[in-house]
Amino acid sequence: MTMRIKWDARLEILADALQNEWSETSRSSHAPFGKVCVVVNDSATESWLKHYFLLVKQVPQVLLNLEFVRLQQFVNDWMQAQVHGIAPRERQAGLHPYSQEVMVWRIYQLLVQAEKDGDYPELKDYVGDNKAKKPQRRFALAEQLSQLYDDYLNSRFQMLRNWETGEFDNTVKIPAWQIDLYRRLVAENPNTYASDYACALQPGNDSTEALRHDFPKYLAVHVFDIPFMPEPTLRLLEKISEALPITFWNFNPLGDWLGETPSQQEAQRKLRQQLKKAVREQRDLLATGQGPSSLESAFASFYDSPEERLLGTLGPGARGLLGALCDDNYGDIEVLDQEPPFASLKALDSKHPIAVHTCHSPRRELEIIRDGLHHFFETNSGFQPQDAIVLCADWNNYVNIIDSVFTVDRDAPGYLPLTVQGLSAVASPLCQAFVNILEFRRNRFEVSTVFNLLSVPDIREKFGLDENGITTLRDMVKTANIHWGYDDQDVASILGKEAGLHLPYTWQRGFDRMITEMLHGIPESDYELLDAQSPVVSLHLCGHVEGERAKLLASLWKFVTSLKNIREKLAGDQVYCAEEISSILIDEILDVFYVANDQNLKTLNKIRKAIRTVVEDISLAGLDSESFPCEVFLASLVSQISNQQTASRTSANAVTFAPLQASTATPHQLVWICGLNNGNFPRNERKPVFNVLGNHPSLFDVTARERDGFALLKAVLSARHQLAFSYVGKDIHSNEPLPPSVLLTSLIDYFDEAGLDYSKYNHPLHAYNRRYFLRDRLDSNGTGQETAGKPSLPPSYSANDCQIAQALAMPLPEVARITAFPLAPGQATDIELDDLIMFYSQPQDLILKRWLHVSDANGHYHKFKDEEFQTANIPQEMLNDIFLYGFEQIDRESMAQVAVEMGKSPNASLADAAFETVAKYHDSKPLSFAKAKSDFNCYTDQSHSRFMLMSEACAQYEALPEPKERILKLTVCNCEVRLHIKVKTLELETSLGPVRHVINFGLSDVASWLRHLALNALNDGGDVVSFVPIIDKKLDRRYKPVPPDKAKEKLVALLEMACSPLPPEFSDFSSLSTGKDKLPPEYTDLLQIPKEYFDRTYY
Repeated sequence: MTMRIKWDARLEILADALQNEWSETSRSSHAPFGKVCVVVNDSATESWLKHYFLLVKQVPQVLLNLEFVRLQQFVNDWMQAQVHGIAPRERQAGLHPYSQEVMVWRIYQLLVQAEKDGDYPELKDYVGDNKAKKPQRRFALAEQLSQLYDDYLNSRFQMLRNWETGEFDNTVKIPAWQIDLYRRLVAENPNTYASDYACALQPGNDSTEALRHDFPKYLAVHVFDIPFMPEPTLRLLEKISEALPITFWNFNPLGDWLGETPSQQEAQRKLRQQLKKAVREQRDLLATGQGPSSLESAFASFYDSPEERLLGTLGPGARGLLGALCDDNYGDIEVLDQEPPFASLKALDSKHPIAVHTCHSPRRELEIIRDGLHHFFETNSGFQPQDAIVLCADWNNYVNIIDSVFTVDRDAPGYLPLTVQGLSAVASPLCQAFVNILEFRRNRFEVSTVFNLLSVPDIREKFGLDENGITTLRDMVKTANIHWGYDDQDVASILGKEAGLHLPYTWQRGFDRMITEMLHGIPESDYELLDAQSPVVSLHLCGHVEGERAKLLASLWKFVTSLKNIREKLAGDQVYCAEEISSILIDEILDVFYVANDQNLKTLNKIRKAIRTVVEDISLAGLDSESFPCEVFLASLVSQISNQQTASRTSANAVTFAPLQASTATPHQLVWICGLNNGNFPRNERKPVFNVLGNHPSLFDVTARERDGFALLKAVLSARHQLAFSYVGKDIHSNEPLPPSVLLTSLIDYFDEAGLDYSKYNHPLHAYNRRYFLRDRLDSNGTGQETAGKPSLPPSYSANDCQIAQALAMPLPEVARITAFPLAPGQATDIELDDLIMFYSQPQDLILKRWLHVSDANGHYHKFKDEEFQTANIPQEMLNDIFLYGFEQIDRESMAQVAVEMGKSPNASLADAAFETVAKYHDSKPLSFAKAKSDFNCYTDQSHSRFMLMSEACAQYEALPEPKERILKLTVCNCEVRLHIKVKTLELETSLGPVRHVINFGLSDVASWLRHLALNALNDGGDVVSFVPIIDKKLDRRYKPVPPDKAKEKLVALLEMACSPLPPEFSDFSSLSTGKDKLPPEYTDLLQIPKEYFDRTYY
């Protein structure tokens, strides 16, 4: 028997031919229940085939006699049956001592022993000397080495076999430690896969009779849509074909293999042989004048058509399985339906069959895809959601925001069902919460982390809490002044200090305060009647802890103590054997933190399965009784959970989202390929320097870049009605164009060269732009109505964006208040521009002079005015006198309030002085001083340069020429800072927040805030992104020094932009921007949108 190769450019034709042959085989063999084996690469291909047979073709047969098997499972089963006589259904590939999961633990233990013996100094340097991080780094190294040996096994088994027998190839430079480490693995267990490969492929080893006896009696074997295959696997399939008929069904975009005439095929065959030799020998063929560049030019000379040139860029070339089969004449080749190259792409049945969308961000890209899908189904009423697929080239950066863009109420009129393939199990909230609990061992017991865990419904239900209870507990914890740290000892260990701290903001102290209040029942109004030395006063009690709140407090305490217990048991210095830590994870996390019900049982079983899998891997490695650092086991467990994928629902009537891979690129009416961003696709696979595969590649070694190119090519040719591409092609800050992926550039060049019609859409920054809602929408470039076949922007279907566009289309009133906050009660103090400059340059100066009215009679003030937050040269007594004088000028309540705000000042010395003065004035313990010093240490690192920039910019703004119809005023009332701006017809009054926030308010924060005002002030709906760069280009968000003159003029421009109601006002500032940043002329015509333009069904 021989192998047969059949190819076509359409998967449907391949599937139809496979179904016909499978049916014919069953009939001719007179075995109605005979099994036919279909070998696939992954579950996505299997799901598509089943869906196509049952729902698309509606085959009147049961798929009972079709058995789908993964390629590696099929090959390994056959190899074990021939070499060891093990029946295929009596073994599991993961239970082999040389499986990657088991080998990682064996290598880890060998690395531990090697470090004790002083072996492998190179690896010791990689692991490092940090005792806390050494176990994790050693395990990460073991994972890399297990992957390395697994790659060697799949493509270089003969090299491993030579290492086992002591035969070394001196022409290939291999680190000595790689060979020695592998030989140690072999010494532990000689039953290696490499020896099995060598035995199975040994020349003259006729295993046909054994194959027929031990292997399942398949009627035939079909290898469907596997574009790449290691050479040893192909040799084994050739061996199997001696007993079973094997047929390869391959996707091939051309009618022939890189050439249509025999002379071209023969010439290319010779060139491929030269390329094969050059790759294997790793040298340029300079002696014959055939260097790499001349080889490339020789190949290019045979590309007679744009399709062949494109295939030379995107296709797998001579490294693919199809090229290898054709090169070595493995069997009969048959082209099923020979048609012109790329015929399916040229036959797309749509008004605008191909579209390229340019966006500003990944989220904006998904919003455009959402509206594009609605538009597709609205204009093609005969299609169902399952007829569309979205393939993402940059999957990791897009998958986490799909739900936030597409998930809406199922009962909404515009609900669009979707299914996401390739999701990791960690994407489940329960699995993510489990991982977060494991990571809590490194946490400081922060309040935000604790309540994030309680936000998971199944966890809070376990502790008898609901959403309202969580809200109440948040308020109680905030009132109790709890920040981080379980208790004083916990904080001391985190900070690396000796015990003995008495900190008021830990969980334990906060609970003490709340419980004491609950027991004593003392109202806050009676606190002044207590003795100042009373221990109750020193606790700083919190009121209103009674009744239902007491029950909530008990539940929270139970949850916090459970976190503390698991945190202690999973600490990095803990050592356990596999069974011990498995019991801890199941009994003290899953059983304690999760409520078991029908909804989450499947997810909890996945976690339990992952735990059992890691324990089994350790057992198969022969390390049952060995103890491992807790960090190592948890790292393996998190990796195991991450590798689990949620089940894909190919048969569901929903739009499919999937990563762009060769297996997921299946025929659909609409194929939308997104994330084609430069630098992210195609992937650049970087192998370690010690990897032989990277230093000495062979013909069958396929890079990630080649896989990505083939996946894109297959996805393009899988569209049957419409094809769309999208990428981030504009900088979100500067609006500068960004190049797409080089592969998309090659495709666009092909479209131009082949004369294919395609549309390019340049989308605006915001989804509420008016161009999405006009009946006669502007074209893709925003330059006019649809003319000369140029399509308009696809409409938006978002009701929320529609409302925003309507609001922005309305004329502005004479005085528009964008934001209005009612002033807090109390007498406000107006701060003029000089005070504003003083506030941003030296906040404490303003507090001393304006708020506290501190005189400078003793000459102390000037001593620290120019020291930029440094008051070390001023004696503490002088600072106390200054504050005491100021406090005597105000009442008792205001004194306490100002003292609290002073404690939040960036100046640590002034904060210390303020609280020491309060303590002295009250004649009480210096508890307040200790609290202030510990609570607000984080404010001492603030830079001063950004305050100076802001003050200089404000000064420059005030110096602008007439007309002086501007008001820029800062108001302080009850320790809140408010800003009032009035320029021409626009008036704005808003809050900048408490003083402690404004002190840390930088120039870029002001720029971002004013830019937001500017975007909302324009009638057009925010398309000023082309002008915003005049600010953002010069503002470094990391607060690096910015030239004061540049900062001033940019802030001036921002203030004008924020306060000008009409776009023509921008003409006064055209000198501040480059030519590209000038306002486009079409924005000067502000069209009001009639109401009837919004008559559409929105989601």
